[in-house]
Amino acid sequence: MRRRNDTKQLEPATLPVTTPACSMPTDDRDERVGGGKLNVGLETEPPETPVQPAATADPSPSDLLKRELTDEVPDFDERYEPVIHRVFDLPNPDKVYTRVEEFLKFSIRASRMDYGSLTDALNDAQAIVKDATSLLVNAKIAARRFEIDSMPVASQMHLSASRKLEQEKDQGLRKKAITNDDIEAATASMYPDEWRNLEMKREQNKRLIQDIEGLYERAKERARDIRAMVVTVRS
Repeated sequence: MRRRNDTKQLEPATLPVTTPACSMPTDDRDERVGGGKLNVGLETEPPETPVQPAATADPSPSDLLKRELTDEVPDFDERYEPVIHRVFDLPNPDKVYTRVEEFLKFSIRASRMDYGSLTDALNDAQAIVKDATSLLVNAKIAARRFEIDSMPVASQMHLSASRKLEQEKDQGLRKKAITNDDIEAATASMYPDEWRNLEMKREQNKRLIQDIEGLYERAKERARDIRAMVVTVRS
């Protein structure tokens, strides 16, 4: 009897299958469980609404100027600094004004004065002319300083008045072009007290300078007359 060959059929060896790496899109919004990624791309969060920056006020003209300026405002020639202090050092303008006025009140007659007295009078007259010159120069500086200091206030009032007129034009309440006279009239209407105060001070500065200019011219004329007397007596 043939012997049966009991042989077991060997199963083929199972080799590890290597799967080529594939790039999967990554998403920071993937759920992570136990270190693995799940539900990749299945569930997404709604896009975030961008945050609008808060509205900021327009920069002031001074801020804009600071951004545009690359250098500081230059100083005056330092060699003239001592002269500037001497010219504009007028602590008591009223006292100087009174001194010039008092000098112009006195009448001088060459027939009643000798040569020495006339020479002294000429020296006094020249000193008075110098005082009148200093008074006039400082008055002009003071008037100019007032204009510079009042410019921000006046500009703001004019700007507000101009905007109001522009709104009226947009609403159809105004047909004609806006002129400077219109802006000035609107400014006076919107800011009556401030506008009146500003205009009165401007007019006072103008008349003050005219008055001191007249005083200065009279002092120069008096000095010329006394000089002519000195020449006459000496000859």
